[in-house]
Amino acid sequence: MLNKYFAQFGVFCILLSVDEAMVSYFDRQSAMMFIRGKPICFGYKIWMLCGNDGYPYYMSIYQGKDE
Repeated sequence: MLNKYFAQFGVFCILLSVDEAMVSYFDRQSAMMFIRGKPICFGYKIWMLCGNDGYPYYMSIYQGKDE
C-alpha cells in the first residue's frame, strides 16, 4: 500500500539507486535479522528504490533466502 502512494506522489527522476535499510525491532519474528557490526544490528532489512534526492519509490521487506 505504501508503494502505491510513493509512486503516486513522487516526482520521478532519472538517477535511481537500490539500497538496504534496517528498521530497529527487538521482538521475535521470522523475518527479523541480526547483522553484527551495524549501528542497528537487530531488526528488519528493507530493500529500497530511491531517487537521488532520497525519496523512496519502492520498498520491499527482506524475507530470507529463497530455497
